[in-house]
Amino acid sequence: MIPEPPAPFLALRPSMADAGEIAELITALDRVRGVLEETTEADVRRDWAETDFATDAVAVRDGDRLVAFGVAERTPTGGFFDGYVHPDSVGHGLGRYLIRTLEPHARELGEGPTVRTTVSLTDDDAHRLLEAEGYRPVRRWLRMLVDLDAEPIVPEIPGVEIRPLRPGEERAFHDVFERSFAAHWDHVPGPFEEWWPKLVERSGGDLSLLFVAERAGAIVGETSGLRERYRMGWVGTVGVVPEARGLGIGRALLLHQFASQWERGQRRVGLGVDAGNETGATRLYESVGMTSPWGAVAYEKELAGGTVSS
Repeated sequence: MIPEPPAPFLALRPSMADAGEIAELITALDRVRGVLEETTEADVRRDWAETDFATDAVAVRDGDRLVAFGVAERTPTGGFFDGYVHPDSVGHGLGRYLIRTLEPHARELGEGPTVRTTVSLTDDDAHRLLEAEGYRPVRRWLRMLVDLDAEPIVPEIPGVEIRPLRPGEERAFHDVFERSFAAHWDHVPGPFEEWWPKLVERSGGDLSLLFVAERAGAIVGETSGLRERYRMGWVGTVGVVPEARGLGIGRALLLHQFASQWERGQRRVGLGVDAGNETGATRLYESVGMTSPWGAVAYEKELAGGTVSS
């Protein structure tokens, strides 16, 4: 049973049929924050494709109008929830309602001692609300993008070939990904049998934007991309194994991904990055002209009997 929201609002279980309205709500928030209005219905459907809206999401309506939306999820590191309140409906307690409704369910799903959420870097009201509810900031994320005015030139590295992933190399691709991100904050290793189908699903079955860097007969780097996400071409990952870093392979993979997006007609390309990444990823992205129009802060709450991770 869904807890009752403040009067006169009504809480219901949404469905994927509401994806268009949810995208419009998020876009309205972006407009007020002065950031790019990027989210589309396709993004909503992709981002929450594995979510059971009938049990793990809540929609708040004012008559027929969607004014708030939230979803709880289980992630590899535990429970997580996301919530949005339409800017025209701020000040009625709906943000607090979403937190208090979704937090216990996120804890159940995550089966752990902590719950996390993220909010826009510039949403001061949300920051104050979360801190008042016992949350503390633990990480900062950036969405970066570049507008391409010419086809990118991919630098040549002696002894290194940047090429498409070939059939039969899927497990090697996964291994490079795991080794590249092993020291990344919050990374949880996953078996190939679970990881690969999710990668295929997120790409819509299009694997033409999966590339590798080969050196001395071994794959030492990888990059994955999507034809479109948030109204632009998208870089999912760029990874290089530790022993092959410092040779410019990451930069070459990134520019190869840009060039491939250019060939497909994309003139804007984006990605998400952990601003605290110790491998210098943010500096790499800035070096090829990427800027950050939007950022988010990850908040975490320690629940009774738990220990906050760091």
